[in-house]
Amino acid sequence: LQENIISPMEESPIPELASKASEGDGAATSPRSQAKPFSVPHTKSLEARIREELLAQGLLDSEAEDEVLAELRKRQAELRAVTAHNRARKQAHIQRMAREEMRRQELRARARVADTEVMEAYRRIMGARQKKRTPTKKEKEHAWKVLKERESILKLLDA
Repeated sequence: LQENIISPMEESPIPELASKASEGDGAATSPRSQAKPFSVPHTKSLEARIREELLAQGLLDSEAEDEVLAELRKRQAELRAVTAHNRARKQAHIQRMAREEMRRQELRARARVADTEVMEAYRRIMGARQKKRTPTKKEKEHAWKVLKERESILKLLDA
């Protein structure tokens, strides 16, 4: 095991790495500088096996936790709690914003309907004036009602 760790990088146990290192303009890439990050699957079980081996060889004390590890675990628990709290607050904020946006979309749809009703009332009144007659009381009342409704919707939308 020590021979593999101490051996120089030029004597790579993988033949294609050794051939790639010897080729080119002298700028060899080491396995550490490759684009793919180093990851070990099942790291927790690997750490447990290493710990067991070190305990068996007497290189590691058998006390389960030291002060630093206990403090790290305490801070990790605090971070998890803060993260959960922040996630809940963010979710509530997003939901509140979504409800507000849905309300605005509903008001915009109502404003479009009110706009078409105002335009229709305007056309009726202008049609009556082109025929050289005065608009009826019903037409005038309807036009005022539609205008007031549109104004109230726009006020709600601006608020």
